[in-house]
Amino acid sequence: MVKGPRILIAADRSLFREGLRRLLEAEPQVTVAGEARDAEEAVTLVEQLQPDVLLFDLSAS
Repeated sequence: MVKGPRILIAADRSLFREGLRRLLEAEPQVTVAGEARDAEEAVTLVEQLQPDVLLFDLSAS
């Protein structure tokens, strides 16, 4: 069986993060490796978890 991508979700809006996580978890070939609330946490988690994909939706302000 081929393993699918490990995904890290980085979004400052918790509702968006939760909704995206639920959608992705419904796909058996996808693994949500982690979630970040801000850019600093995203960088730390990318270094620690080394995901295949980073989904990034953070405000620039």
